[in-house]
Amino acid sequence: MITCEHIFSDNPRRSCDNCNREMPLILRYEFSDNTPMGQMAYGELHLCEDCSNALSNLHRKVMEQGKTHKYDMDEISEVIL
Repeated sequence: MITCEHIFSDNPRRSCDNCNREMPLILRYEFSDNTPMGQMAYGELHLCEDCSNALSNLHRKVMEQGKTHKYDMDEISEVIL
């Protein structure tokens, strides 16, 4: 399961994991599995609005072109393997 939550500006954890900027809008993505013992989180990611949009665009590029891409320095480019 993937959940996404808006972290409000009064939360002490509001820096982006990708660009390290402290922003008023941070989205927290949590990746978890439902197990017989309850929900078990195995990954968490905090992204600002810009990096979250870049992630969405990166996903679209990969799905459209079927090739590996990366997001670096505000640019999405193909990764040559």
